[in-house]
Amino acid sequence: MYKIAVFVDNLGEVTTFDKQGHLRVFSKIQGNWQVIRDLIILPIASTEIHEIRDKFKAISSEISDCNVVVAKKISGVAYNILSSSKIVVWECEGRPEDFLDDIVDEEEKLKKDKEASKSIEVIIEEHIKKIREGHYYISLDDIQNRNEKLSSKQIIIPFLENKIYEKLDISCSHIPPWLESKSKSYGFSMKIEDECTNQLKISLIKE
Repeated sequence: MYKIAVFVDNLGEVTTFDKQGHLRVFSKIQGNWQVIRDLIILPIASTEIHEIRDKFKAISSEISDCNVVVAKKISGVAYNILSSSKIVVWECEGRPEDFLDDIVDEEEKLKKDKEASKSIEVIIEEHIKKIREGHYYISLDDIQNRNEKLSSKQIIIPFLENKIYEKLDISCSHIPPWLESKSKSYGFSMKIEDECTNQLKISLIKE
């Protein structure tokens, strides 16, 4: 269940932390967003960094059970402290009821994208074969058979970006059209051999 802390003024509009306002914690109960906690926050009179830091550490502690915190603007020390507490920081304007559902939708989408990215890494990791130090082998077809949505770029580019690879042998049924130019841009030369019927071995060698 999402809990979202929103800093608002006395009219219920999102405001900035340099003004007095209410830090309201919202949660969706039976399909409706409801305020489950309301904290009065006084403006920070001092410009001393340590006092600002202490203020936001206290705020962070008060909303430690929240997934997201929203204000009109959050930057600098405030942003660093809140985000380091694993609270996602959003900047919005208007009234909470206008954007709370949008925040949840976007956060869920980001979570799914992150999980999908992690799944890609796991799938690729399972299919890497180490020949010797710095020399690895993958079968492009095997990986794509495991997950048809994976493109050749999604599979190969991470290898090119990873500096531990000196040579990568790729077994595949065809040469990805983008591979030669892209591998050159990463400092790899490309060698192609026939492996067997309908199969090629592409060797990317670090120059």
